Amino acid sequence: MLPNSIRLDSTNYFLLPSIFLLFAAAIISRSLYKLTGDMWLGAMVNTLIITMIGVVNTVTLAILKNLGNGCT
Repeated sequence: MLPNSIRLDSTNYFLLPSIFLLFAAAIISRSLYKLTGDMWLGAMVNTLIITMIGVVNTVTLAILKNLGNGCT
């Protein structure tokens, strides 16, 4: 059973990390642009990273909600 102090809200799982992801995305995009001269590579890398993080956060939230409901 999860303690009552843990809020299982999907907003907390995506909005807080997205602040840090914006800074990381800018650094990744700029460094890949300087390295290759192509803006699309940085955009695709950032898209893949942010999508994977979003999927992992969603799966983690689903697992935590199931644990909180007493499901195994």
